[in-house]
Amino acid sequence: NPIPGSSSDANPCDKKGSLDISSTGKWHEIIYSGNTEGQCTLDFDNTYDYTYDSASKKIQVNYPNGTMKVYPVKKLTDTELELVEDASDINADGINDDYTLVLKRL
Repeated sequence: NPIPGSSSDANPCDKKGSLDISSTGKWHEIIYSGNTEGQCTLDFDNTYDYTYDSASKKIQVNYPNGTMKVYPVKKLTDTELELVEDASDINADGINDDYTLVLKRL
């Protein structure tokens, strides 16, 4: 089942997106951009291969262009997944900042 994105910082278009992580090693994410529910634009709808290492608590996603991304897992339950992300420089200091992405199954 897809896990919709949600947080106090997520706008309606962020919440419209989803992440489906299957037991068969497929990572399917749907991302929308925009600020209001009526103006959401589909950015992408892609499926990638992934592996999860339960010993190190890390998810490795393999992208089609040959790159891969490792996401440390802070929490994993039947209803919630917390991943650490460092994809952007939130405070404009020139260094990518870690933030926690909280995903809940609805």
